[in-house]
Amino acid sequence: MKQSELSLDQSPPLVVSLRFFLVAPVFAILSMALWLLGGESVLASRWSPDLLAITHGLVLGFFACVMFGALQQILPVVAGATVPNPQRLSRLTFAFWVPGVLLLMLGFLKSQPWLFGTAAACLVLAMSYFVFVFGSALMGSVSKSDSVPGMIFALTSLIFAVLLGAYLALGLGGWLPLWRPQGTNIHMSWGLLGWISILLFGIAWQVVPMFQITPPYPRWVQRLLPAGMLFLLVVRSCSAALSWQLLVLFTDGLLALLLAVFAIQTLSLQRRSVRKIKDAHRLFWRLSCFNMLAAIAIWWLGSLLDSSWQGKTQMLAVCVFLLGGVLAVVVGMLYKIVAFLVWLNLNQENMRRMTAGKPLIEVPNMKKILAEHKIKRQFWILLSADLGLVLVFYVPSAVAVASILWLVFFAFLLNDLLFARRTYYSRLV
Repeated sequence: MKQSELSLDQSPPLVVSLRFFLVAPVFAILSMALWLLGGESVLASRWSPDLLAITHGLVLGFFACVMFGALQQILPVVAGATVPNPQRLSRLTFAFWVPGVLLLMLGFLKSQPWLFGTAAACLVLAMSYFVFVFGSALMGSVSKSDSVPGMIFALTSLIFAVLLGAYLALGLGGWLPLWRPQGTNIHMSWGLLGWISILLFGIAWQVVPMFQITPPYPRWVQRLLPAGMLFLLVVRSCSAALSWQLLVLFTDGLLALLLAVFAIQTLSLQRRSVRKIKDAHRLFWRLSCFNMLAAIAIWWLGSLLDSSWQGKTQMLAVCVFLLGGVLAVVVGMLYKIVAFLVWLNLNQENMRRMTAGKPLIEVPNMKKILAEHKIKRQFWILLSADLGLVLVFYVPSAVAVASILWLVFFAFLLNDLLFARRTYYSRLV
């Protein structure tokens, strides 16, 4: 879809997304502070309470919040579908999701049954309401954009991930039988490979060609990857539940292949970009693709090692995928999206003022809202933090340095987003 085909006039108010964008780095800072305080013991086991709290703080608190905010802008603009009362959708989802994530993190740290039960209720309510409203609007869309099926498949994955997560949380609280490790592995696959990866695909179909001035993704890639990922996750989940390990390994290989196709195709498109100015946004995408390929290689290398190294190596692969592959592209997009939304909303305000005969306001260009040097600074801090993360797996005593790097990264991110917010509201005064 070309930029001229986007329904920019249907973009909801900035605050609808901004509340999610601003709370996301707060959760990330909280998670990294827990890592700093927990020290070397955090990564000692995948079942460590601190690690579980940190992981869910990042996945539900950071990534999900960014994606909730982005989706509320993408649906009306890309799909041309209108969400009735977007302010209410944003406020109610936020009101249940954010406390739910905090209670879940506390549940892992305190092991209190009521915390798990309340967290599960809040998260399921938030997810159900968001999926119902958002999904209803999405199903009514007449857009032919290939991002629309991707969003539908991503929402389907979110339903499975949250419901499985709620079951596991109630199991930890003693309300239901504990389903480990099969249930946890299935839950993780729906969250990381379903909800996050499929949504990332759908957003990439729009963002990469529009912001990096590349040819569009091939049609077969846009159609195969989201549908193929969803189908393979269903097969993998059934195989894992029935303990059919050979089929699990086979589907793991195909899932890895789809991720590799996405990463390689994105790198190929970047090489064909007609944009002569190399901005930092492209660096984030490139880092993301290389980290995804590295995570795939590390995962399969771990499967060949003996049991004493296998668990540690595969945990490293998940960390590289999440904090290297996914995080890089999410942060890169976040800088572009926030700057664009501030610029767009200020221009829309000028249109309203022009109609009302009021004085116009000065609208800064996107590079003044979030300057290029800030984005490049974030790229280099992220690269350093990723290297620190890998180092911790082999030199556990480096945990303080690595966690501080991550704290600095997310603190700068929060400060930059607050600056963009101040830029917007200061122009309205």
